[in-house]
Amino acid sequence: MWAWSDESRDLSRVHAARLQAWADTVPLAPHPAAFGARHGALTSPLRQMPTRCEGQLEAQALPLAKAQGLTRLHNHWDGRTVLVERPEGAMDNQTAERVLRHPVVGRKHSEGSGSGWSAHRAAMMVSVRHTVGRGHLTPPHGLPAFFPAGADHGGTSPPDRSAFLPWQRTPEHSEERARPGPVTLPPCASASQTLGEPQAADTS
Repeated sequence: MWAWSDESRDLSRVHAARLQAWADTVPLAPHPAAFGARHGALTSPLRQMPTRCEGQLEAQALPLAKAQGLTRLHNHWDGRTVLVERPEGAMDNQTAERVLRHPVVGRKHSEGSGSGWSAHRAAMMVSVRHTVGRGHLTPPHGLPAFFPAGADHGGTSPPDRSAFLPWQRTPEHSEERARPGPVTLPPCASASQTLGEPQAADTS
């Protein structure tokens, strides 16, 4: 266990160093030598780990906890190594778990808790909401623009989604939808309440 833990910690440091020499606007292959050296330091041990994992799984009288951990590592290896070709990917899923915590807790206190349809709709909304956020857009501009476009096409995504996807939108759309969203104040009984003025006492 400690050997795997130490090696994962070392790989995390190598991955962090690799990111320092990586430019997200340049394809993976023509990166400079500094990135290539760090990329090799990451991929070399990763190529050896599956073989060692399979060898340990074949050991006799393997403790249950160790067998479960190694089996999980073996079954999900492709997903755990996406970061090799996609350096922007994290080595763990802590970021995803933190993002999911709010909608998961929210569903426990709202209509649809425990139902499949509610889970699917919550997942779609969280995906859209965070795609908008990662694109440095404000939801009050992005979502009200996307939903009417979908409604105009029979409740499906519009055929041209370039205006809504952060990686395809034009600079004009980026500037327009990155502005602060409108602020809507709740209705007030009088203008004096809106301005925060003291109310006259009721003498009736």
